[in-house]
Amino acid sequence: MSKDVNTEGAEARRLGGTQSDEATKRQSDGGDGSGFGVQGSVRRNDEGRSPKPESMTNDEARMTMTAATRAIENPPATPPSPDGPMTQLPDSQSQIENRKGRIENSADSAFSNGNEGTAPRSSMARKVGLGVALVAVPLGVVGVYRHLEQTTAARNDDLRESWKYDTSAIRHVDPSLVKYAELTRIETGMSRPQAIALDAAGNLLVAGEGLVRRLDSRGMLIQEFAIEGTPTCVAADADGSLFVGFTDRVEIFGADGQRTAVWPSFGERSHVTGISATGGQVLVADAGRRLVLRCDRDGKVLAELGRRYESRGVPGLNVPSPHLDAVFGPDGLIWLANPGLHRLEAYTPDGLLTRFWGTRGAGIESFYGCCNPADFAILPDGSFITAEKQIARIKRYDADGVFQSVVAPPAAFGDNMLGMDVAVNAQGQVLVLERGTRVVRVFAPVETGEGAMTKSETRNPSQ
Repeated sequence: MSKDVNTEGAEARRLGGTQSDEATKRQSDGGDGSGFGVQGSVRRNDEGRSPKPESMTNDEARMTMTAATRAIENPPATPPSPDGPMTQLPDSQSQIENRKGRIENSADSAFSNGNEGTAPRSSMARKVGLGVALVAVPLGVVGVYRHLEQTTAARNDDLRESWKYDTSAIRHVDPSLVKYAELTRIETGMSRPQAIALDAAGNLLVAGEGLVRRLDSRGMLIQEFAIEGTPTCVAADADGSLFVGFTDRVEIFGADGQRTAVWPSFGERSHVTGISATGGQVLVADAGRRLVLRCDRDGKVLAELGRRYESRGVPGLNVPSPHLDAVFGPDGLIWLANPGLHRLEAYTPDGLLTRFWGTRGAGIESFYGCCNPADFAILPDGSFITAEKQIARIKRYDADGVFQSVVAPPAAFGDNMLGMDVAVNAQGQVLVLERGTRVVRVFAPVETGEGAMTKSETRNPSQ
């Protein structure tokens, strides 16, 4: 029967005998004179290993192995003996390695024999656990991302529904306000018609990608000629000259379709969207630079209209989108659309703003949306025909800007609209180019009897 190491040491100290001290030292050193040991914690079995006592935990076993390893690598000096000072010779490397191996075996045995299932058994188990973690963590991240993505999509759908604007009331127009009826439809026969105008004889000019066509009032083809590029607008002067506007320039063609002049480019910022000509003078509406230029036939700029002058209280043109129009009025003034301010403005030829009219609103007498009117024309009596984009509607105002009637309500146009261009003839008829359907629709006032048709007639230029 073995004694407790602490009890035996206490008895030896009480008797003061050196023999008991040495016994205590050997017991505390593990019995091999190495100068270190695990006091009161480890007993050797028959195989020379030190099993873990019932009372030792896994944490204590780990601490024991760590302390023992440090002691092997850095052995303390042997304390002085009663007979005099003595120096402990350093152990050989093989002795150190042997002792480290025994300690590691003892720790492994402690781990494997106690608390099974709570401590890792081998490096293979740790590798398997690491592999599982490397797979599980990305899968978890993907799952969280997909959940957030689905939640965000659902929230966006809810927001779209809550902010969905009902325009049915704006699209509805009192039938009693519609004073025009569709007279006929003219097929342009072009893949991408962009602009229309009337020449001095009342013939219809249609400009599109790479081509200009001249049609009579019945839609019969009179002339066509090729151009380079896609035009944005077209106009005719009294002498038969044709002015075709492109994004950054203007080209002039004779009555025979031959090009006679090309103006210099207005610059990279330019986006020409409207043109008008009379008496050798040309108006060029530049939506890109937010200006209307009054030019001579050679392209020399005579005046700039629409600039901002704070000292005069002139806000300048507000053009959020490429829609800007300008027309010579019968009263000698030059009329411009200011779509961002939802109004029409009158300028003197020198560029002085004299008056304006128009309001923003959903009512039929106002201009709806971000920037309207997009296009307009002036009748011989000074009345205005305006065209609005997005919710397409065409209306008539008198010379003072007072609403008179509806030419065509939104119900007259399809939802797939690519914008419109308008022109008027001497008979008071309104011609509307639908870019999406590639047709020109002709509306006539009901009061004249010409618009009393119940079914419109479609005419093809080739007929």
